[in-house]
Amino acid sequence: MLIAALLLTAAIAGLAAAIAWGGPKDIPPLASINNPFKDVDYSNVPPAQRYTARDGTSLAWHGYTPAGGTGGTGAS
Repeated sequence: MLIAALLLTAAIAGLAAAIAWGGPKDIPPLASINNPFKDVDYSNVPPAQRYTARDGTSLAWHGYTPAGGTGGTGAS
C-alpha cells in the first residue's frame, strides 16, 4: 500500500512539475525544409497551358521544347 501511495504521489508531483515549468518548446522552423526553392530562378519557365480533362477539371502543364543539336534522329 505504501508503494502505491508513493507512486501516486510521484506521478502527481511529476504532472504538477510539467504544468508549472511547461512542456517541450516548439522547435524553430527549418529553412532547409521550408524554403528549398527560395533561390530558384523561374524566369525562363514557359507559361502554363491548360487542358480540360473528361471530367471537366482544368489541368495545367508546361511545354518545353528540346534544345537543338542533341544528335538525335536525322543529321549526324
